[in-house]
Amino acid sequence: MAPTRYILLTAVLATAGGVAINRVTGPWWLQAAVFTLAVAILGVGGFVEYRFRGQEHAAQHGSEEPAELPRTNSVYASGGANTGAHSTVNDFRGARIGYLNEQIPASGERGTRTYALFAVAGVVVLVAPFALLVAATQAPDEGPAAGVQGAPLEVTVLDVGPDIDAMGTSAVFPDPLELTAAQQSSVRAVPGAGTWPWSSDHGGVVPELLVIRLMLEGRSGIRVQVTDITALKDCGAPLDGAMIDDPPGGAGDTPQIAFDLDKQHTIAQEIDNSGHSGTYDITGDYFANHTLDTKKGDRQPITIWARTYEQNCTFSLEFTVLDSNGETRKQQVRNGDRDFEVSAYLSSVQEYREIYVAGLSKMTLLMEEGLDVGELGDEPGIREVSPQRFTEIAGGG
Repeated sequence: MAPTRYILLTAVLATAGGVAINRVTGPWWLQAAVFTLAVAILGVGGFVEYRFRGQEHAAQHGSEEPAELPRTNSVYASGGANTGAHSTVNDFRGARIGYLNEQIPASGERGTRTYALFAVAGVVVLVAPFALLVAATQAPDEGPAAGVQGAPLEVTVLDVGPDIDAMGTSAVFPDPLELTAAQQSSVRAVPGAGTWPWSSDHGGVVPELLVIRLMLEGRSGIRVQVTDITALKDCGAPLDGAMIDDPPGGAGDTPQIAFDLDKQHTIAQEIDNSGHSGTYDITGDYFANHTLDTKKGDRQPITIWARTYEQNCTFSLEFTVLDSNGETRKQQVRNGDRDFEVSAYLSSVQEYREIYVAGLSKMTLLMEEGLDVGELGDEPGIREVSPQRFTEIAGGG
């Protein structure tokens, strides 16, 4: 009977734990951990109870071997016959009856201890899911495939950087770079990416307009719909340490979704490029007119722009995902193990502690110094200039 009782109570408490964890959003391994924890705790509890009762029994009755019972004819003395075998059986029977008449623990005492053990185990099983859930939701992201483990949508960050065609590959920095002439010469422009790879590796931040390219992919056969994307931002003063000016060479494509980080309430909006060439307005509500759908095997690329003219902002993206079962979940997307970041230009170049020129700006500088454009290969890297000199090159303040 005891094994059956343990099995039934284990099943009941394991089911209760499973129901508790399914009432909140959590990864699949958390639910598996609940059931495993329930079985383990109750299994150990049953084993401890069994051993404890065995030790109690040994303490009450001793562990010595019973002494050999004497062979005697006293029981059948009146018969005069030598019946040693019969006397031994009856003496043993009498000893056994005496053993059974000894005091044994009442069933109530054993039951109280047993159910107390199960009560403790039950509390642990019901509390553990929530403790594990808190630990899981606070764990840092491990890579660019961001989002919550077990969520129906996988969001992969493909690329983060400037819109090279429209904005070039300029960068601003929180602190002065203090580069020597040799270090400035070592900065190489990458075809199609300009000086941005170098700037990114050295703490540079995209000015004004950050482009985030993502890939959405369903994780299950259930079709899911992205109903909203919000930017969870933290903004401050624009960066003033240094600036590398590497201007664009042409206009680029219109992105799908944009965020104006200078607005108090930042929502996903649309891009309107119907104005002057190379200019974009952020208007409307993107998800009022569009939806994003995907399921397992589907791959949906999207491009997100985040713009600020006034401040420096770090932010993550929060996706609201609705599956075909009507369940809504939130997924947070970050740039690997850190937030995305974009900074406004300072209102005047005079405020930067260092200024470097590259690309077209550097070409203008070299031409003003009397060098032929064909000789630019003899002047690799970037060049530091004073704010006054940069103003002369750029033609503005």
